[in-house]
Amino acid sequence: QIHIRHKVISAETGKHFTALLLDDRKRSVLILGSGLDVDTEPYEGNERYRILAKGGKISPDEKVDKIVAGFSHMLLLTNKGKLFAVGDGTNGKLGTCQLERDGTTSRFVAARTPQLVRFPWAQNQIMSLAAGEQHSAVTTTDGHLYVWGQGRKGQLGVGKFCHCYPMPAKIELPSGDDFATFVSCGKDHTLVATASGKVLGFGSTCYGQAGSQSLFYQVCSPEVVRTGHFKDAYHTLVA
Repeated sequence: QIHIRHKVISAETGKHFTALLLDDRKRSVLILGSGLDVDTEPYEGNERYRILAKGGKISPDEKVDKIVAGFSHMLLLTNKGKLFAVGDGTNGKLGTCQLERDGTTSRFVAARTPQLVRFPWAQNQIMSLAAGEQHSAVTTTDGHLYVWGQGRKGQLGVGKFCHCYPMPAKIELPSGDDFATFVSCGKDHTLVATASGKVLGFGSTCYGQAGSQSLFYQVCSPEVVRTGHFKDAYHTLVA
C-alpha cells in the first residue's frame, strides 16, 4: 500500500513504471518502478518515494496540469500551455530533436529532466495528448493533429512509412472529418476522434486494432474506423 499525503490527480502507466500527478503546491510527479530513466528527488524528504526532478526547463511559476505515459517516456502539459517530454529519446519520440554523435553515427538523446517540445509553427492551445511505444501525438483547440516519433508501421499518419519524425508534424485529415478533438496512441497505432463524431485510425492493423478495412497489415494515412472494429497494445475500444 502506498501512503501519499496529497491527493492524486491522475495516474499513468508505462512499460515498467507508474507516474502519479499530485495535487500539491508544486504539482509533483511521483515515479514508481524503474522503467523511466530520469532524474528524481525525494518526495518531501522521504527517500522511499521519488518525484520527477523538473530541472530548469519548467519555470518555478509553472505547474503540470496533465501527464501521459508511453512505454519509456512521458509528456507533461503545464498550466501555461507548454509541452515537455522526458525519458527515452529513441526514434525521436520526445520531439526535442536533440542528437549526439558517436563516431560516424548519431542517435537521439534521452531526457533525464523535462525538455520543451518545440513546434515548427505557432499552434493553438493543446487539447489532448498521447504517447505510444515509440511515438507521441497531440490535438489543439483549432482542430489540428500533430504527431512525431517512429513511423515504420504508419502510426504517424503522414501518408508514408518512415523511420521517424523527430519533431511535431501536422497531419492532414480527411475532408469533412478534419477537426480533431482527441487523440490516443497504442503500441504502434493511433486513433483520433473528430468533431463530426467519427474516429480515424492509422498504423499497425494486423489485429484490426486501427479499425481499418484495408487488406494490408499497416495503414499510413488516417482512415475512418468502421463499426465493429473495437485500445491497448493490440486492440481498440470506442465508446
